[in-house]
Amino acid sequence: MHNAHPTTRCLVFAALAVPIGFMPNFWQIAMAVPLTAMALFMARIPATWHGPRTLAATSFLLLLVLPMPWTTPGQPGEPSWLGANWSGTESALKVLCRAWTMLALGWVCFLGLDATDWRAVCADLRLGSSVAMVVWMTGRCLTVLSGEWRQMRTAARLRGARLAADSRSWKVIGLLVGMGLIRSSARAERMGVALRLRTGDGASRIPRRPWRGNDALLAGGALAAGTLLWWATAGRP
Repeated sequence: MHNAHPTTRCLVFAALAVPIGFMPNFWQIAMAVPLTAMALFMARIPATWHGPRTLAATSFLLLLVLPMPWTTPGQPGEPSWLGANWSGTESALKVLCRAWTMLALGWVCFLGLDATDWRAVCADLRLGSSVAMVVWMTGRCLTVLSGEWRQMRTAARLRGARLAADSRSWKVIGLLVGMGLIRSSARAERMGVALRLRTGDGASRIPRRPWRGNDALLAGGALAAGTLLWWATAGRP
């Protein structure tokens, strides 16, 4: 997969992600989770890389979906416990499984794509080079913010900052967030300069990569699998 054409990898992700995104039932989405885990193994992405990121993403998602069993309106006659209902619980489980599956598919299909690869994808789709830069930089921005925040938090701990529920701690948090945004902005500007030096500006010729037989076979197989998955699950109880 990692040696395939960038556009092929994007088509594989779209062909598999769209049916999973519209699966109506929880058991269908749950079946996609072990298949995606197998895809991570087959793509040879080490657990030391995706393990901590999976735990962090799952923890964040749990905070979002935790109120759903209590805030989602239930159906008449369905079981409930401690004020929670099955409709909300099923919705929360759908969000968790679907988000994890999409994240793992994204790692399998997109990991390793650089700015030049995104420009090649936009060239195949007849889009401008600036669109590729915006998409690529959006993904990089999250990594930059995370890295800068981690450095600032480590520096605060080394200086003896101890956060508590008081006004001083809120001032420290505000300072860390502000400094993180400033440092991220400066770092993103340096990254933009490096990208222009390596790939040229938006007015330059967009690089193209020739398609090989294996690329077309992989893209066609993924589209066929996505179509079959859509037909087998869409609208079925």
